[in-house]
Amino acid sequence: ALMPAHCPAKRVWFVRHGESRHNVSRDSTAKDPDLTDKGREQASALAASGALNVGAQLIVTSPLYRTLETAALALPKDAHPGVKRLALPLVQEIGTSNADTGRPQAELRSDFGADFDLTAVDEEWYVKPTPWDKKRRIILQEGQAALRLRIADFERWLLAREETDIIVVTHHGFICHLLGIELANCEVARMDLRADGTWQERRLPAVERIPIFAADGSPLAHKGSQTLRASRATILKHYGKGALKASEAVATQRRVRVWLRAGTIAAVLAAIFWGSTRRVHA
Repeated sequence: ALMPAHCPAKRVWFVRHGESRHNVSRDSTAKDPDLTDKGREQASALAASGALNVGAQLIVTSPLYRTLETAALALPKDAHPGVKRLALPLVQEIGTSNADTGRPQAELRSDFGADFDLTAVDEEWYVKPTPWDKKRRIILQEGQAALRLRIADFERWLLAREETDIIVVTHHGFICHLLGIELANCEVARMDLRADGTWQERRLPAVERIPIFAADGSPLAHKGSQTLRASRATILKHYGKGALKASEAVATQRRVRVWLRAGTIAAVLAAIFWGSTRRVHA
């Protein structure tokens, strides 16, 4: 029987990988870069924080090297005994640069075969159309369509799994397009995937995500994604003080509109109530 649409079918913790070499150099020509020392420290700190000690029954990671490294460090096998661990091409990054082009299964097996099930990593698992023309800064419809299909396949795959509590270690672009959320390196987002295929965020303590706006007031997206949301700390880190100020201004305006709308509704209901009360006593 299908679960009611409002019930969470899966509880999913999304983790963006730790800082990689191309995150620092901004050079995407090196193939499948690994983590920097800082990135390894971030992943180890995430493990030490206990934020992922959530009773997960399944750990899923992109087969790119930086996500495999992050998953191995942030989710060590001795801290999560008996949990299934597998590499899944469906959650790889969205781009086609060398940085987003993976390695053959045989090479990955030598480094990660003892930690992860790599059977889903086939010969050309990293071949995909690009959704974005970097030089012309325009979206490419074929790549966007392929990405939407991959996201839908991933959601169906999740819903078909027997596990209900799942950790997914993946990438900035994939999370932007899947959830409309921008995460910093090793930041975590806790989501519910409902039986009808919709997502709802379960806010972690002290985390509020607001829509991201540039300093000029324009909404920000990532390579054709929906308008993004992020924590204030992530907006400040990725876009600077001007964007944070603009984003907070818009968030405040929206809250005021909600309060005014709620006040108007309350006033109307009060008027109806008092009007009906007068008629009863007339």
